[in-house]
Amino acid sequence: FDGCYEFSVNTSSLRKNQTSFNVLHIAANVTDSKYGITLNQSHIGPEESQWPLKIMFDDNIGFIKPKWPYFGKVIVKKLDGKPAQGEIINVTAYSRDRHYWVTKNLMADKSGEVLFGLCSVYNLNNVSSVKIIAQSPRFEIPDSSKDDWLWKHMSIHTSSRSNVRYVRHWFSPTYSYIEVPKIDSPLTCGQRALLRVDYSRRMHPNLMFHYLVMARGQIVKTGQQDWEHALRTADGVKEPPQPDFDEVCLRPVQQYFGRKRRDDGMTGPVQKCDKNELAERISWTWNIADMTDKFLFYLDIEPIMSPKFTLLVYHVLASGEVVAGSRQYDVKPCFENKVKISFKEGRKGYVKQALHLKLEAAPGSECAVGIVPKSVPQISPAKMLDKIGEFKNYEDRPNTDLYEIENENKYCMNRLKNIYGLSAADDDSWKFKSLYVDSVEAFKRSNSLILTDLDLQIRPCRRLQPDLSKTTKETPIPVHIQGNKRETFTPNYPETWLWTLVRIGTEGKIELPETAPNKSLTWTASAVCLSEEKGLGMSSTSLTVILHPITLVFYQSFLVDDEDEVTFRAKVYTNLEGCLRFRLSIMGIGENNERRGYQTFVGCTCKWKQFESWFSYYHKLWFKNAVNYTAKAQVLSGSCHVKRGRRDIENNSYVGMFQEVTGSIIIKYRGVETSYTYATYLCPGGKIID
Repeated sequence: FDGCYEFSVNTSSLRKNQTSFNVLHIAANVTDSKYGITLNQSHIGPEESQWPLKIMFDDNIGFIKPKWPYFGKVIVKKLDGKPAQGEIINVTAYSRDRHYWVTKNLMADKSGEVLFGLCSVYNLNNVSSVKIIAQSPRFEIPDSSKDDWLWKHMSIHTSSRSNVRYVRHWFSPTYSYIEVPKIDSPLTCGQRALLRVDYSRRMHPNLMFHYLVMARGQIVKTGQQDWEHALRTADGVKEPPQPDFDEVCLRPVQQYFGRKRRDDGMTGPVQKCDKNELAERISWTWNIADMTDKFLFYLDIEPIMSPKFTLLVYHVLASGEVVAGSRQYDVKPCFENKVKISFKEGRKGYVKQALHLKLEAAPGSECAVGIVPKSVPQISPAKMLDKIGEFKNYEDRPNTDLYEIENENKYCMNRLKNIYGLSAADDDSWKFKSLYVDSVEAFKRSNSLILTDLDLQIRPCRRLQPDLSKTTKETPIPVHIQGNKRETFTPNYPETWLWTLVRIGTEGKIELPETAPNKSLTWTASAVCLSEEKGLGMSSTSLTVILHPITLVFYQSFLVDDEDEVTFRAKVYTNLEGCLRFRLSIMGIGENNERRGYQTFVGCTCKWKQFESWFSYYHKLWFKNAVNYTAKAQVLSGSCHVKRGRRDIENNSYVGMFQEVTGSIIIKYRGVETSYTYATYLCPGGKIID
């Protein structure tokens, strides 16, 4: 295909009777027939759904902290991606035992957002997690499942009209918490962000707050602030608006629903077990933090903090308990190493012309410089040197599930063993887990490893029943998913102008003398630089159009009758400031042709005076359907005696260079019926292909 390709998918093959919502995964493997370049690309979407709404929670990961309200946000969109303004959304939250149950219908604003709050959280001391469901009351569940409350709330979140979030309990026996604020919009480099940190305290504390900024796997900022100074930071500073509790708080439900009994039609053995094999008793201290306060501080956003960074704030109580909070922030991609690249001669040049490539970067930088044709999108800098894609390599990877499980299991096994003296704790068949989180969660989310003798992990644990299951032998990984296949290019790519490495001197700039290739194309130049002091930097692409010194335009009749005269029209021009002497010739006309006019012509063309000439031929072509020809304009040496500004202009820099035009003339014979077909294809994007 050339430019576009359309295909259709029959939605009946998506098994709508088995799932209420599907997403298509489209994979393409494209090989360029001209250059032999193969590229792979995949796309997730479009979605196929039974529901006209898409409801999702935002990416804010919060926790239940007793005595503190919890606020969340639901985003409601139509299937076309537009906000569903005015849509009524029911938000329900309940605990596992249903003793905590709140709900409310809320309306989406013009942005399609619904703000909700769990405000009555004082009775959540013994609740390990809360399940929150958002759904639209306008759409009914299928009749077959209306009576099954459990099925309804388990399956409804699989459709595109609702979503589910589990919010875990952040455990502190003293009710001591730190809440690092959430910022919806990305920060920018050079910005000075004002952050408000909320915390709980006792009447007369003696606190020292510490903060760390983690980015790209390292600590980039540290600081501390005592409690008395923290109180003064908020003096005279306007606080951000707080949500209206009456509008967003969910209200308690006065009735409780039990689980539906097991259907008689279900088969299979039922194993009875005690779910609470061994659960640690939760104890709360009398010396609790019963007051809340805040402090403000400014954080300067630097390039090394892009594209993401995590702010960790903590303090240590006299008892040894570590109180911590953290939050990840997005930063618009930016580089500290500012790289610029451009052509000294501007955005236009000529083949074989001496050009100068200007490159600026931090002193001492090692730079990779490339100039490739824009007409080949597969290797354009926009594909190969993509800033956004490169920044993805900087994003800190979260701890893997295996890391979490191993640490959780080991911590709880040792904790219960120390409390109860369990001998069975050494048995690998038992699993240990905590349903709570504590301050170590803040350090984990900043991708930190901690060495401490303080009480960083204090969450209660439980021992779970062994999970026995069958194991199967691992099967080989399919070839198509064994790894990301690298893009390969043909060796000695014919239209690559420059690939080289250069070092930037102490002045922070360099000029690279280059000779324009003998290709009349639009070229893009770009550079990637690395400095020990300033780090990585990428330039924007710089375009230059390399023109041929001479251009030939040739006109002729497409269809002629036998023994008719054929007329050719030639036009030769140049964009050079000077003039060019050239020879124009027409080749490929057979020996049976009788010439009228000149087959070759020597002339001059200038930027302000173009050459134009006519040629005519009388054909005696028998038993031929078409005649192929080639017109050629070649630069000659010598002067063009053209008076302009009282001086002769001579330009011998491009002697021997030429341009050719090939074409065909169809011969129509008298008395013979002939038909011709012309086809035009219109692609969906509007491009016309003849």
